[in-house]
Amino acid sequence: MKADDVARYLRENPVFFEKYADVLAGIHVPHPHGGRAIPLSDRQLLALREKNKALESRLAALESAAVVAIDRYGPELELDRRGLVRLERLRVSVGETLRAREERRKQRFEEGSIAPSDRGIDAVRIEEVFEVGDRTGVVEVRKGLESLGTEPRKILAAVGVTHFLLVDRRPGGDPPNALQALAKSGKAVFVIDPAQGSGPPREAFLPTEMDFAITGLWSVSSPGPWMTLYDLR
Repeated sequence: MKADDVARYLRENPVFFEKYADVLAGIHVPHPHGGRAIPLSDRQLLALREKNKALESRLAALESAAVVAIDRYGPELELDRRGLVRLERLRVSVGETLRAREERRKQRFEEGSIAPSDRGIDAVRIEEVFEVGDRTGVVEVRKGLESLGTEPRKILAAVGVTHFLLVDRRPGGDPPNALQALAKSGKAVFVIDPAQGSGPPREAFLPTEMDFAITGLWSVSSPGPWMTLYDLR
């Protein structure tokens, strides 16, 4: 039997790993940067970190005036100086402050000790602006930010947002992402697809968060959620 035959069988029969879970748990694969072999789940987490770095590079390549709103469950990216100023302003409006790590980064910008390669992204996380109910489909501006308005797209525009990164952990699932309507009001710029080219996977969670982690790991080539960047202008 050829290697291609084995791979085809496993893709077409994901229940194999449900029946023989101990086999998958015992699989070790080469570390991507050399050295000893590591568990498959660890390799997936390393791939996730690399995927987030690639996303950060693509966002950094946007025009200098771009400001990205990052959906819940999206990667935690380092903010640039403008992003930190915006974040502090939003936090003050809702009666909160910068967290210790954010405050330290702000101080490093003021000291001039941030390297150009670590300047970060001008972005804001959706949860800093909205309360989102996926089950109810309700998207409401946070208390303290009511002066920004009631329509999500106009609210984001009011804080300078030009792009929206939609993060879908269960593409096409039920209930749908409550922010789908916001995404559809913009134009898709690029997609980061965790599947193997056969359309959205049933799940696109982190490996440890999947409902069916054994078969779910096999259905994605790059772990983490399905992400699409939209231009809202």
